[in-house]
Formats: sequence, C-alpha cells, structure tokens
Amino acid sequence: MLRRQNIPYLVIWILYYAWVIVFSTWWTATPDALSPFDAQTRALIHEVNLLSSAGFVLIVRREWFVRMARIGSVLVIVTLLAFIVIRQPTARLAAAVLCAVSIGCVNIAILMPFTFRLNDDERLCAVGGSNVLIYLLLLLQNVAGLNAETTTAASCVLLLAALAAVLFFRKSDAAALRPSADAAKPHVGKGGYLMLALSCVFAFLGKGVAKGLLDTAATVGTASVPGLFLAASALGALLFCVLVKHAAALPNIWNITFGFLAAAFVFYAFSERTPTLLIGFACFAGLGNTMGMCNMYYLVGVIGNRSDSLRYVRLSILLIGVCGGISGVIMGNIIASQSFPGLTVAVGVIAALLVLAFLAASPALPRYGEGRPHARATKVDTEEKPVSPFEGYGLSKRETEVCELLLQGYTMKQIAGLLSIAYPTVNTYCTSLYRKTGVNSRTELMLLFREHLQG
Repeated sequence: MLRRQNIPYLVIWILYYAWVIVFSTWWTATPDALSPFDAQTRALIHEVNLLSSAGFVLIVRREWFVRMARIGSVLVIVTLLAFIVIRQPTARLAAAVLCAVSIGCVNIAILMPFTFRLNDDERLCAVGGSNVLIYLLLLLQNVAGLNAETTTAASCVLLLAALAAVLFFRKSDAAALRPSADAAKPHVGKGGYLMLALSCVFAFLGKGVAKGLLDTAATVGTASVPGLFLAASALGALLFCVLVKHAAALPNIWNITFGFLAAAFVFYAFSERTPTLLIGFACFAGLGNTMGMCNMYYLVGVIGNRSDSLRYVRLSILLIGVCGGISGVIMGNIIASQSFPGLTVAVGVIAALLVLAFLAASPALPRYGEGRPHARATKVDTEEKPVSPFEGYGLSKRETEVCELLLQGYTMKQIAGLLSIAYPTVNTYCTSLYRKTGVNSRTELMLLFREHLQG
C-alpha cells in the first residue's frame, strides 16, 4: 500500500539514489562513462561519501532528517556547481571532496524516513524503482552517444529534480520519528546480525570484486559484455520485486543472489580459454549485483523498522559502507589495474568457498515472513509464530495497550484517563504505533485488525 503523504520520500530515494550511483560512484565508473566527474575523481568521491555517511549516521537523530536533507541538498548543489565551474586542480579537488561529504549527509537524511516511516510496500517500490532507473540510465548512456557537456547538464537536471523533493518534507513527520518513551523494544537477535554480515560480504564481493572483474572482462571480451551486464542488472531489480512480493522468505533471495555471483565467478574462471564465457559472467554478475543491492537496503529498512533501532541502522552503514564498500572499492581497483596470472583460478576457488559458506550459514537465517516476506506481521529474528495480532509489528507494551483501546472505540482523552498518563503521551504512542503498523488513521487501524475485532 503506497501512501500519498510519503511520495516525497519515495521520489527522492529513487531519483537521488539513481543520480549518486550513475554519476558519482566508482561502481559505474569506466573509462567511457560520461559524468561531471572523471573515473579517478569518482573513486575518491565514492570512498569519501561512504566515510562521511558513516560519520553522519553516528551523530544523527532520526528526527533531524528534514533539516539535514535541506542543508545537505543545498551543499551538494553548490559544491557540484563549484566543481564544474572551477578549473584550478586543487580547488576542484576540494570541491569534489566537499561534494562527497554533502552527498553523505543527504544519504543519511533520506535513510531515516526510508527506515522509520515507509512501509514494506513503499520500501520495495523505492529500492526496486531506483535500481531499475539506474541501469536504464546507464543503458541510455551507452546507446545515446551523448557528449560530456550534455551528460553533465542531464545529470544536474536529475539531481535538481531529486533534491526538489526536500521542499515537501514535513517537520511533523520528523517529530513523529522520535523514539517511544517506552523502553521495551523488540530485540535484534543473531539472525538479524547474520543478515548484516551477509550484506557486508556481498558489498565486498558483488560490488567490489565482481566490478573489478567486469572492468577486466570489458577489455578482453566481446563488445556486448558491458551492455549485457547492464541489461541483466535491470532485470535483477525486477526479479527481486517479484520474489519479495510473491515468493518465499528473504534468505532465499540471498540464496539466489549468492548463487548468481558464484555462477558468474565460475564462468570467469573458465573464460581464459573460452572468452565467450564472459557473456555468462556478465549476465550472472548483473543479476546478482542488483538483487544483492536491493536486498541489502530493503533488509536494513525492514529490520531497523521492526526493531525500532537506530543502533542497527548505524551498524549497518558502518559494516556495509566502510568494511564492505570501501574494501570492495580497493580490491576492485587492484583487480582492474593489475595483471594476475592466477586470477581465473582464484575466482573459481572464491566461488566454491562462497557457496559452501552460505550453505553453512543459511539454516541460521531468520525467515522474515515465510511465504509472504513483504507482510508486516513478522518477528525480527525468530521463527516463532506471533501469539497475538500485534506482536509482529514491534509494538511496545504500552503501545499495544493504546492500540487495544483505540480499537475498542475510546478517544485519546479517555485513553489518557484509563492509563493515567498525559494526553500528549497518548498522542506520541498513537503516532508511533501508526508508523509501525503502516497506517495513518484509526479507520485504517481498524481495517488492519478487523479479524481481531471480529474475534
């Protein structure tokens, strides 16, 4: 269910995330890729972006996201224009670094509503839509034959369209993200942290090692290798959305993701003798890369929202961005720039170890809504079935009491009297439980729990 008041948060995630990936990251930087930044500068911006995101997430509060997004947006635009206009190398480098820091600020600002305000359907739309747009833009770059000036102008237009969404961010939404005064919260267990570890491994292997191998393959393989990778990547985003909406639990998507990457590495391992196998590598690497990216961000939002835990979100950015992302960029650059005689053998060994490691870890993963993973009524880190209709939403004890009374028809003033708490406190609980259950009114709440009311 997509909600009209959350459209600005969806728009900025889809457009801004696409701009960041297509025009400013090392992941899509190739010698032929047109962008305001050259490939070397993009590698620097990418690493500074990841570091600044990690820094901002350590100090930010979730209710600060509106102010952060607006300030960060202005700084991104100003520093990007400065980089384009300035010609002195040192000043351009400084502008690029400041732009990367500003990008990190906006990254964390839009992550707050993505995690703590959007519901699962909206998150799915955000991650799926942004990744489809990314690879459509990259495909368009390959076939349109645009020059550098036109590409720079187009990237600026996309950035302005994305950041215009911050004008529609509401301070009331930010206030609603303040954590509940009730300290009782769902627990993020070992299954949730194991999911995070898999995301970190994926960031290193899928976005780092596989990208380095792709750059190498593009120089020795057929001309169709980059295009096939992009087409398969766009297909991977669509496949992820279909699986989340209609298929089995999210660990099974990790199964498919790592299976695709393992197949890609196997194809690469045998491509030294048969270069046409690089076509298979490109296809499987594209599918695995995009499915992994979608799953990674979707899980951060799902688990962070279920547990109402900013701590989990912070740990996610540190592990995925710094440990997995930066180390992946470094390793990918080494692979792409150096000649290793035993590289094909090494990736074959990596593929085998990857499959074995995942098979060993898979039984410990939480199921996240077996059969219907996008459903909100799911525990964070256990396979136990909910014992009440409210348990899977991560409501605190007091929020559950307020919810029960709302469903019974009591007004907020009456609830304040019955529970002997202040009216503003009841209002805070209502706002929090509406956010966690993904509704906006008492009517929607009653529709959500109509079976409970009938029982």
